[in-house]
Amino acid sequence: MRLEAVFLIALLWTGVAAANGGAYEEWPAHAATYGADEPGVLALVVDRHAELHRHETGLRDLETRRALNGASQMRIASLTKQFVAIATLQLAERGAIALDDPVLKHLPELGAVGDGVTIRHLLNHTAGLPHHSLLFMNEGRVAIDEENNDWLFAPLGSRTDDYMPTNEDVIALLREFPQKRFPPGAKWEYSNAGYIVLAQMIEAATGTPFRDYARDKLFEPLGMRDSGVFDESRPDPPRRAKSYLVGPDGFEERDYSPFNLLHGDGGIYSTLDDLAKWRCAFEPGVLLTTKTLSVIGEPARLDNGERVTDTLRGEGYSMGWFLDTIAGTPIWIHGGGWAAFRHAIAYAPGAGVWAIVLTNRSDTAPYEMAAHLLETALTDAASPEDRAANPAMACPARRNSR
Repeated sequence: MRLEAVFLIALLWTGVAAANGGAYEEWPAHAATYGADEPGVLALVVDRHAELHRHETGLRDLETRRALNGASQMRIASLTKQFVAIATLQLAERGAIALDDPVLKHLPELGAVGDGVTIRHLLNHTAGLPHHSLLFMNEGRVAIDEENNDWLFAPLGSRTDDYMPTNEDVIALLREFPQKRFPPGAKWEYSNAGYIVLAQMIEAATGTPFRDYARDKLFEPLGMRDSGVFDESRPDPPRRAKSYLVGPDGFEERDYSPFNLLHGDGGIYSTLDDLAKWRCAFEPGVLLTTKTLSVIGEPARLDNGERVTDTLRGEGYSMGWFLDTIAGTPIWIHGGGWAAFRHAIAYAPGAGVWAIVLTNRSDTAPYEMAAHLLETALTDAASPEDRAANPAMACPARRNSR
């Protein structure tokens, strides 16, 4: 189905415009704009040749009044899943794992909950694992927001005595409560726990902490110098943006969660400019071969061969991306939300066009924003050959991923 922008929060788009720059700025005129003295929004549209559109507005920290820009570092939430999927495919390409391996072959400490689960099941949300967050809450092991019946979000540094589970704690919890939600491969259900397990599997298969693997095999080869896996025990990233809940009384900082130490499902921080470099991970020969990359575009299937279509978004799912169509063009798209951060990336592989939206306020609709920006780029009358190429947009040569 065609993506429709059913609800959009308007922005004052004053960034660099492409040949049809007005089209980027026309949407939608009916809603209020965000002020420069509020939490804000970053957006960027690029193709293989040039930067097509950029927007930067708002503050990354209301206390210090520092502005958001392309170098502001934000937790990117579930956009992390793309990185975990690429890392997993790197291991498959070098023969360290196979996508249809039982996860217990590489992570036996997962125990009975891993019976029948393959790495492919985990990548495509068909493993049936329990929801670790619900288990932690139901067992009374993490701080609860009783008013909203959810885990607690609060200002950073306000809950220093709280228990904060690690990835190892999640594995132990799943081993303790092995009842699956459904048989592996029987249905599709979005699973953060599955991607935490994948991060632990990567550590087990490489003998390297996921944080270090991501630095050495993902970030550094692409020149993503301002990205990393978040670690509360280490100093903050120097240009860290805070996130803010938008309510009737204004803006409330919401950066603490009892799950801030987890990674795989989320946990990576990055910047607008670094995520423009991340697009190169999906260009053949940079991090992965053409053959390996083609696996990402294959729609997930259940064990009975049925294609997965009953997803949260779009027409299907494949290894960290929802599959959809915009302007007659197949696209991959995914959002991410953590605390009050709201983000999305939309990508048209055939055209090589990439739309990124990062926000540090809770009242945005980044998925729809990214879809709109991508559609605008795809319907641009100017062909890629007509745009002035920017050498800075060139992807690096392939490096050895072993």
